[in-house]
Amino acid sequence: MIVHNVHADTHAAQAERVAEYCCAHLGRWFTARELGAACDLGCASKVLSAMTAPGGLGYAVAKDWRRVPVASGMHSRRVRVYRVIACPRGQQLALPGVE
Repeated sequence: MIVHNVHADTHAAQAERVAEYCCAHLGRWFTARELGAACDLGCASKVLSAMTAPGGLGYAVAKDWRRVPVASGMHSRRVRVYRVIACPRGQQLALPGVE
């Protein structure tokens, strides 16, 4: 028997989880893989695109590169990293330690 989830997880709900996670870890950069695992995203790259698309969800997301070791540390490769720097107008996330 196949059970379909009637309440699909929208990009807006996933984007809100990403923003809350980034707010809880201020100053850190995250790979799409890290965000996907921490925030239970279906497809992290699609959610990040939806967050910053013109006319989209209205988030501002900074992008940068980070070098990660591969081949037992013999080589490294660049990996894209992200950080949420602004939320949509009218939405405010709770800062850690602030009531």
